[in-house]
Amino acid sequence: MELALAGLWPVFYASRFRPMALALAQAALTLLLPAHGLADGLALPAEVSHPSCPKRRASLHYAYTVNLAANPVGGFLPGQSAYADNHLLTLRLPFASALRGIEDPSLILEGYNRDGRNLSAVAIGNQFTVQQLYGVEALAFYSVRMQGRLLGLGGNFKIGRFAAGDDFAAFPVYGLAMNNAIDGNPQSLLVNTGFTTFPNAVWAATADVAVAEHASLRLGAYQVTEPDVQRYHGFNWAIRPSDGLLLISQLERCDGCIGVGRAGNPPAWSDQSIPSVWREEPSYPLHHQRLALGGYWSLKSSSTFDGTPSPPSTYGAWFHADRTLIRRTLGGPALSLWGSMTVSPQSSVARLPLFWALGLVHYGLDPHRPQDSTMLAIYQGHFSRAYLGSITDQTDLPGQETVIELGYRRRLSAKVFLQPNLQLVIHPSGLSIPTALVMGFQAGLSF
Repeated sequence: MELALAGLWPVFYASRFRPMALALAQAALTLLLPAHGLADGLALPAEVSHPSCPKRRASLHYAYTVNLAANPVGGFLPGQSAYADNHLLTLRLPFASALRGIEDPSLILEGYNRDGRNLSAVAIGNQFTVQQLYGVEALAFYSVRMQGRLLGLGGNFKIGRFAAGDDFAAFPVYGLAMNNAIDGNPQSLLVNTGFTTFPNAVWAATADVAVAEHASLRLGAYQVTEPDVQRYHGFNWAIRPSDGLLLISQLERCDGCIGVGRAGNPPAWSDQSIPSVWREEPSYPLHHQRLALGGYWSLKSSSTFDGTPSPPSTYGAWFHADRTLIRRTLGGPALSLWGSMTVSPQSSVARLPLFWALGLVHYGLDPHRPQDSTMLAIYQGHFSRAYLGSITDQTDLPGQETVIELGYRRRLSAKVFLQPNLQLVIHPSGLSIPTALVMGFQAGLSF
């Protein structure tokens, strides 16, 4: 393990400087697989057969995403701008031999670097940050985990350090957003309980099994703690007596989707370690119908906003649905509708007891570019009165924040995209702050 970490860290630190990163990647993988050197001219992702099992390959993946945003009008300080970016490096190491009952067992190591400024904090004052990349700015180690496919059960498992948002309430269409109300996961889950999202990794274990031809049940257990990534750079792996336990379940049915139920589960590693912005599959709009229902139960008390006694546990649920309205044929256009809702009924501890989102995704606005997508969505979060009373003495407040988002993603290739973006933030943080217009731009590359 120490050798693996030592090999990954310098590669990630140099990820902005490709020649140095490639050289370090070659050195690291050569150390990890000493009996099998790399060919000259290494290009990411690097794949090398393990000497004892030629069909299993080590792979190195890099992804970069940037968000630019400005509020020409509205908010509490109009005319400001900000950027935020994220580098993610993922190293997958196959096991030398198969494990009983487990197909394709692998060790995954990940690190990241984030920089930038939060326009929502410095100029708008809203809850749903307009740059989904902002948060936990640091150069840090993210995840170490073992994962594989459970033979005979049609599902996958993971154990190690990762976030709940990697596997629960995470659906491909969310990756099209730039606003953090929904990108990756509904933000309400994060602020209401110990539900962790990237880059806040904790000790965890998850497993999913196929319960029908197109349905899967996923279960997970997660440590509830304060990772303090910025202070410890991802190496605070302690388990304390004061830590809690978060239990999560999700039942999902999807006709026409990859990796749900017994129909064509992919290898366990293929759809993980992917930033949310990359999870939107090119084949996604062909034809599908997805329904998912999930819930959480946190066995850790939370302090209340109004000073009432803390409940011994917190709980909540979410629902997601999306389906094809216009089915693509022969490269023609496609249209999908999706909706999401989260409910956390304990308003004394939940900042957003109710959150909902609704959106449309159109593919092929330009007939010559069928994989380009246009998204239009609305998000609304209803704030707890107890929470609002704890931050302001004002009364007769709107009590909810609404965001309308429009974006057009132009795919230059399967690994590069550009996305201009517009957002209208109404009643920021549920307060009497002027409505803000946000002009944004999102871009990414991966290899």
